[in-house]
Amino acid sequence: MVNISEIKELKLIELDELKNIWNTWKGNPARMYGFRNMQMIHIKSCPSLSNKLNDSEAKELHQLNEL
Repeated sequence: MVNISEIKELKLIELDELKNIWNTWKGNPARMYGFRNMQMIHIKSCPSLSNKLNDSEAKELHQLNEL
């Protein structure tokens, strides 16, 4: 089992019904602390995705280099 804090790259590809990436943490960016080592997020062909990352969420992803 992978520890969530070890995830460095997230790829979301061809997820036609995905509407929100961070729905679990909506309104509480502090809970994103588990993703503190996230370096890259790749999104391709997710037509229903409306909100990728807001400012408060982005501030919690200190290691993020690429979106």
